[in-house]
Amino acid sequence: MFPMRWVPVTVLSVACSGATGGASEEGDIPVVVVSKPTSLVGTLGEACQRFYERWPDDYETLVLWGSPGTFGGFLHLPVRNGTVDRALVEPPELSGRPEEVHTTAGLVSIPARRLAGVVWMGSTWPSLPDHGPRRATLGVLAHETAHRWGARLGFRNRAGERDDRLLRRDHQHWSYLLAGGSSPLGGNEWTPAGGRRFRAGAWSEIRYSPLDLYLMGLVDSHDVAPLHLLTNVRSSLCDSDEDCAETLHSESEIVVEAGVESIVIEQVDGVPSSVLQSDLRRLRLHRQAWAYVVVAHETPDPSQLSRLSALRAPWEQTFHMATGRRGSLITGPRHGASP
Repeated sequence: MFPMRWVPVTVLSVACSGATGGASEEGDIPVVVVSKPTSLVGTLGEACQRFYERWPDDYETLVLWGSPGTFGGFLHLPVRNGTVDRALVEPPELSGRPEEVHTTAGLVSIPARRLAGVVWMGSTWPSLPDHGPRRATLGVLAHETAHRWGARLGFRNRAGERDDRLLRRDHQHWSYLLAGGSSPLGGNEWTPAGGRRFRAGAWSEIRYSPLDLYLMGLVDSHDVAPLHLLTNVRSSLCDSDEDCAETLHSESEIVVEAGVESIVIEQVDGVPSSVLQSDLRRLRLHRQAWAYVVVAHETPDPSQLSRLSALRAPWEQTFHMATGRRGSLITGPRHGASP
C-alpha cells in the first residue's frame, strides 16, 4: 500500500442509482461513472458494481484508475466470494489507515466470484513517470498487483513457534532485512561485504523475488533457496531490528553490520492451500481488468485514457519479465469485447 488521501465516511452503503452512474467504453479503456465520492470504500464498491453491470466475471484482479475528481493514493483490497476479505485487510493501528477502511470493507458486495482483488490507482497516478521500479506508475502497479499473493508469511523458529520477522509491522510487506531479492513488496538484495558487513544497492528494475514467485504458483518449493534474514543490525540509519525492518530500503547503496539467520522453505508458515495443492501450469496466466473511474458530470480526460491505453503492452511485458518469463498477464476488456 502506498500513501493515500482520506476523508471521513458519511455513507456505509454502495449507491447504485442509474441516474448518476454507469459504464461505457472510450477507445480502449472502459470508463466507469460513480456518484459524488464520500468515502473510498463506497467509491470502490460502486465502481465495481458499475463495471460488472456491463463486463463479465473473467478477471482475477480489477484495476481502477482514478480521475482528478476521485481519491488519491494507491491500495489493494483482497476479495473473496464477492466481498472484501476483511481478514486480509490490516487493522488501522498497523497500517495507518483510518478505521473506516477496516470496518466498512466487508459491507461492499461485488457481483463477481472469480475476482480475488481490487487495485485502486488513485488520482495521483498521472503525476508519476510511467517506468521505474518504485515511484513510477508501473512500479506502483507491480507493488499493488503483488498483494494478490503476498506478503503474509511467517516461519517456524527453532522452538517451533510462529515468527513474523519476515514481515514488516503491517504484515503486508516483506521486511527490509530479508535478503534474496528486492521485491516490489520489500526486502533488499543484501550481499556479503566482508566480516559482519552487508551491502544493498539501489533498486534498478522491477523483479519479483523467489518467495513472491512461489506464492504466485510460478515456482515449486524446491526452487526457493534458503532465505537469509539480517539480525542484530548496526546502522546509523535505524535504531533496532524492528526499526530497520520498516525503514531500511535501499534507494541508494547502504552498508550495515549484522548477523544472519537462514530459513529454509519448509519452515515457512502460512502458505495458502491453493499454492500447496495447485497445478502450477494453471497459474501462469493472470487476467487483469482495467477501468477508468470518473465522477458523475466529470468529463473523462482523453490524454489520461490514451496514456492508459499505451501502458497496457508495457505493463504486460514488465510483469512477464519481473517473473523471470515464468508468468504472463493480460489486461482487458479490449475494444470490441462483448459485454
